[in-house]
Amino acid sequence: MNDIVIDTQVTEHLDLVVVSGSLDFASIVELTKELEPRLREHRRDVLLDLTGITVLDARAVSELVRLAEIGDNGGGQLQVIGARGVVLEVLQITGAAKQLGVYESAPQQATRQLSSAPANDPLARALVHLVHLPADSPARRELRDRVVTDLLPLAAQLARRFRDRGESHEDLKQVAVLALINAVDRFDPQRGDFFPFAVTTMTGELKRHLRDRGWAVRPPRRLQELSIEVRWAESQLGQTLGRSPTAADIASYLDVAQDAVVEAMIAQRSRRSASLQAPIRAADVPLVDILGADDRRLDAIDCWVSLRSLIAELPVRTRRILEMRFGHGMTQTQIAEQVGLSQMHVSRILTNTMQRMRAALEGEDQPEPAPRRQPRRAARPKIRRRSI
Repeated sequence: MNDIVIDTQVTEHLDLVVVSGSLDFASIVELTKELEPRLREHRRDVLLDLTGITVLDARAVSELVRLAEIGDNGGGQLQVIGARGVVLEVLQITGAAKQLGVYESAPQQATRQLSSAPANDPLARALVHLVHLPADSPARRELRDRVVTDLLPLAAQLARRFRDRGESHEDLKQVAVLALINAVDRFDPQRGDFFPFAVTTMTGELKRHLRDRGWAVRPPRRLQELSIEVRWAESQLGQTLGRSPTAADIASYLDVAQDAVVEAMIAQRSRRSASLQAPIRAADVPLVDILGADDRRLDAIDCWVSLRSLIAELPVRTRRILEMRFGHGMTQTQIAEQVGLSQMHVSRILTNTMQRMRAALEGEDQPEPAPRRQPRRAARPKIRRRSI
């Protein structure tokens, strides 16, 4: 009994054959019966997924090479995907990895057009395979990753074309890579070549990123477009006039209003914001240290003015106690030792003084002290005088 499981998925343009188990001299016979008619008679492109293979011997490798040669001569193609670990090492040692297309999913020159590529171009076939493979197929995910990886130099090259525009190269490269992935997923071979479609997609995403994300303060769309024309006009007029052009020169050159040119220049200067931590040239301090801010002490200026007059009316001893308590942070016990009073007496002075000043600041009348009750005198006895 052969320890191998073969699962075949047939699409319009290719056949996906998923193999799992051990692929040795015995089980390769069964696989050959499955693949040879597809390559020789039906001239079908076959993707052989070896993700589930754990054992691969030299006899099986030689048979796969023979099947690949049959496909090349008969019009079809056999491509091996999913080889990893020991299986990949066996294919590399025997020299069959390249012939079976294990890691050559794209040409070295990723910038050439598919229309001029030969019929056996691995990238062209890989893109066609991606279109017809099921979306949830592990083989499609692996093939998609390989295609995107091989086309990364193209994304980096397009990102370099938009450098020196205020955005970091890494951010632009990331935008280009995301656009590349989108182009690979949306590509339809029936609607044209891949590279014009991919380059247009990546270029459009880069321009959109610079337009939408490249402004610290985003002005209206008309000012964004006019600022680009103003920069171009400045460079052209600078060479023609031999000096820096004025706003009137640019307005006459572009046939627009001078106020619009000035507004576009202001918008262009606000494209980049300065860092608050950037040091100032005149003084070696960060910008954040010299920026103005709301002074909360100004809200209490009325209270300070009112307190000054209230404190001036207090007795000298009371003012001294307030200074030691709130100016020097002394405790009531320490104040009592300094002024020669008890701690309770100092506490009463502070409490009464604070209440009177608080009432005065709040506009309340100072409560009059209650009249001291006089002690009741005993009634004098009445002495009757007798007449003599």
